[in-house]
Amino acid sequence: MAAHDIPSILKYIVSKTYENNKIIYIGHSQGTTSILAGLCEDLEFYQQRIKCLILLAPAAKLDFCETIFFKLLSCIDFTSLFQEKEVYEVNQKPSEFAAKVRDSISGVFTPFFQGWLEMTTDENMLINCSNRLKVYFAHFPSGSSLKSVSHFKQLFNYKCFQQYDYGEEINLQKYKSKTPKIYDLKKIKGMKIIIGAGVNDKMTDINGVRWIKEELGSNIYSYYEFKSMGHLSFLLCNDISWFNCMLKDIYQITTDNKEDMILNTGMFTSKLHEKMNLNDVSDFSLSSPIQNISRKESNIDYLQLEESLEELGFK
Repeated sequence: MAAHDIPSILKYIVSKTYENNKIIYIGHSQGTTSILAGLCEDLEFYQQRIKCLILLAPAAKLDFCETIFFKLLSCIDFTSLFQEKEVYEVNQKPSEFAAKVRDSISGVFTPFFQGWLEMTTDENMLINCSNRLKVYFAHFPSGSSLKSVSHFKQLFNYKCFQQYDYGEEINLQKYKSKTPKIYDLKKIKGMKIIIGAGVNDKMTDINGVRWIKEELGSNIYSYYEFKSMGHLSFLLCNDISWFNCMLKDIYQITTDNKEDMILNTGMFTSKLHEKMNLNDVSDFSLSSPIQNISRKESNIDYLQLEESLEELGFK
């Protein structure tokens, strides 16, 4: 993904929509792993095309992880087993019947899925939207390559951020070395990077994220730790005010003339409230990053939010 997929995607986006501008890359979990690996491999390519990076729950240092998922993964030699059977895709899309069973279970036994995720990704799933959880599970599993899963297992077992280990013989052919190269994040220069981390993240432990922050050094534009959030909270959280601080950072980075910035907190908030007819300031506030996320369901119309942000200049 770092060598082929992301570069191809970025080239296409730049050629079709932002010919004269750099783009903003937002990655979550594996989406951060790929971009960090890409930066280590071809920094100049990304410098030419990306204005800033937003890394949510970044996954590069996994040896701090204590989740049962990685512990089980590390004990099972599933790679050889699948290769012997010539199976190279895991978590494949289920049959129509299996999908119906899954959908029925997700509708009736939502607490079951919440409990399973609390064992693997998030310490407190109650802060996440249960209705959105059903939507996500309606598309799960959807397939993943055996190599991707095996690579994450290697990162966990080897306790370092490195290229895929094929074994000495193939490593010599591909890397001209018996061992895969370790990705050196300290070699990344000249990037503006915003990091968001959940303190209650069981998948990408907060200590691993802090390590990434230290390795990236002066590339860090802003760094946020959210006390109540876990791994999936960035996708499912009821309260999306955690993104407010990042919106400010994005606008500061992307606005060339600072005097023309409309993102004066009060002004922007009032405009957004006016467009969305929000009466309760707590629905969407740009005041500060959340410290304790509300457990109540958010009443925000997300499609309307997207349209309103576009009208205010976030396209």
